[in-house]
Amino acid sequence: MHIASTQKRLISWGPSLSNLEFDIQELRYTTGLQLANKLRHCQEITLYNDLFIDDNKIFSTFPESLFFPDHYIFSHIRSLDLLGEFLNMNNIFLITFVEQIIRRSPNLQSIGFFLYWVENMTDLVLDFLRPLKKYLKQIKKCYLYTEGDIDEKFLSELANLFPSLTLLSVKVDWYCNTAEVVNLCLVNMKHLIHLEMVLEDIPDYLDEDYIDRIKMEKEIESLAMTRDIQEWLKRNTLLGKISSNKIFRAEKTGNDLKIWL
Repeated sequence: MHIASTQKRLISWGPSLSNLEFDIQELRYTTGLQLANKLRHCQEITLYNDLFIDDNKIFSTFPESLFFPDHYIFSHIRSLDLLGEFLNMNNIFLITFVEQIIRRSPNLQSIGFFLYWVENMTDLVLDFLRPLKKYLKQIKKCYLYTEGDIDEKFLSELANLFPSLTLLSVKVDWYCNTAEVVNLCLVNMKHLIHLEMVLEDIPDYLDEDYIDRIKMEKEIESLAMTRDIQEWLKRNTLLGKISSNKIFRAEKTGNDLKIWL
């Protein structure tokens, strides 16, 4: 994962002003008006944080100077990504800043999380999204690349937070059951038409006896999926029970599994 250098300027943009990157720790050195003038011409936003920091010192308050003027609407913004290390995502500063962007971006459709490992990172993502729930109905695409349990609890709540989701792209840790993740997405996400999964390999440093058994099971599963992914999905997931008048398509390349519904 590429993490933006701490030496980067607070805001970087190309000639077209189509993409913006914000160092979350440096936002306090600008104003809401300055940011709003740039966001008016922006299509994609990345909020990044490179280093572990004292959350209470940086994130416990939101300065009045960072609020956007009332009349600003960011009609060009299509996507918002969070990148890097966030020890605590459920904090006043981050949630307030993201909330005012979402509220003023009527065409925002995509949210991405590209986060370094912190224990229970998927739980932290839910902590971040819960206060924003009433503003998330417009989101149709979610990209989630971090560590943590992709289980029934997580996917059911994610579906509740993003009721209009049509695309989910997610990293699946090695200990998660691939077929179960597919089934949970099908059951909980009623509008889903595209599911992408990056299936993590078992780390080499794990060498306990039970890991050897899991490795063998994963290798057999991977071979079967590579041989005929459509057939594997039909045999092992709810996709095999879909009515004959609804056709799905799937492909697997390396560790990447893509399903179109």
